[in-house]
Amino acid sequence: MSVSNKSNTVIRALGSIETRMALFHGNLNGSTQGTQTIDFEADIDASIFYEAVNALYKKYVPLRCTIKREENELYFYRDADLNRIDVNYIEVNTIQEKDKLVRLALDDKIEASISLWKISLVKLTSQASYTLIFSAHHAIIDANGMHHIAQSFFDFIASKITGTNYFDNSEVDLPLAVDALLREQTFAPKAEQSTARDFDTACPLESRSTHWQQLKLDTVFMGKLNTQLAKDNIKFHSIVSAAMCIAMQKTQFIQTPFPFGTAVSLRFLQDSQPSYFNPLGCYMSIASNLIEDSELDVTQLAIKYDRALMHKIMTTCLTKSPIDINQVDAGTKQIATLHSFAQGVGITNMGDINIRSPHPSVLLTDYTMLANRVAGNFSIVAHCYAFNNVQTVSLVYPHPILAGEHVKEVVNEMLLLLEDYCAQANTNNSLHNKTTVPA
Repeated sequence: MSVSNKSNTVIRALGSIETRMALFHGNLNGSTQGTQTIDFEADIDASIFYEAVNALYKKYVPLRCTIKREENELYFYRDADLNRIDVNYIEVNTIQEKDKLVRLALDDKIEASISLWKISLVKLTSQASYTLIFSAHHAIIDANGMHHIAQSFFDFIASKITGTNYFDNSEVDLPLAVDALLREQTFAPKAEQSTARDFDTACPLESRSTHWQQLKLDTVFMGKLNTQLAKDNIKFHSIVSAAMCIAMQKTQFIQTPFPFGTAVSLRFLQDSQPSYFNPLGCYMSIASNLIEDSELDVTQLAIKYDRALMHKIMTTCLTKSPIDINQVDAGTKQIATLHSFAQGVGITNMGDINIRSPHPSVLLTDYTMLANRVAGNFSIVAHCYAFNNVQTVSLVYPHPILAGEHVKEVVNEMLLLLEDYCAQANTNNSLHNKTTVPA
């Protein structure tokens, strides 16, 4: 069925990356659905929050969209009713109550036929302290898009507090699919034999929840780490990836060889093909490398990983992957029946979070980005980002099919490996103010 014969609410068919994301989300209880939380202080009330939400809805076309299936194709429709979108202003008495709402937002599946996002503002009644909780369907809004929306939200509420006009009334349209930028497949991918890790506790999909544990590195630690990284010409992302892989082996979390997936954003094509990109849109691909070496130290593995990653980006991420919607539909449903982590472990690096306080009356104090991981295709996915001079590495995993004590062992071993690496830069000074915080 052609789009031209359909209702005028149809915008376009989903591209291949978007289709995979949509089927994964739909069949696996919202898996990959992203949730960002931002703590801030301001003097606002519920009416300003609802005005801000209305402004976002008008500004961003993807926030007015749904996803529906027609025959053997998925389409973006412009038919999301703001009155049916999950929008909430909630007052709570304790941080524990707030944390429960964050967990609910993370794992409560967004119904794509109704909307592609949800938003809540949670106020601690004892103080002028708020938490913005924004969740989005990953088929069209990635972390970059979530940051862009958050910045617009804070710009708007600052304008209401200061009595100035919110001047940015430009509309952000639904971006084009990036399929046209990808190369035709000219080779058959080599099959790689890997070791799958069994579940710790078998548990049906609907009874799982997303858990996480965090490694936080302060400016003192990062100063030492960056000094050594500069000497070795190694990226932060690569040293964390290497430390994670070696920690997996040292704790016997998984046996080699195992797949290590890296989330890759195709936004690096934006400079040469700007018409295909806008602030929203999900352009994610996965570069999977097989970790085979058990004798390499963290520096050697970081260098090897970095080179292998670049090769995979150029040969895999930029290659069109033929998509049969029925085959992908069946394949994603099958993941829920497995009793092992089919894709090993993974990592995504968001770099510095550049959401700024637009005015002294709005003070941003903390930030967290997480993704729903209940599918269990990955055992652990590390989310790396820096905010307010603190580098965070969150190890996100499905519970109870993966036991938290095993994740804690990996986190602690990663910290020791990074400490040892930093010690090469300055063996005389101790490292301090590093914490592992289970969530």
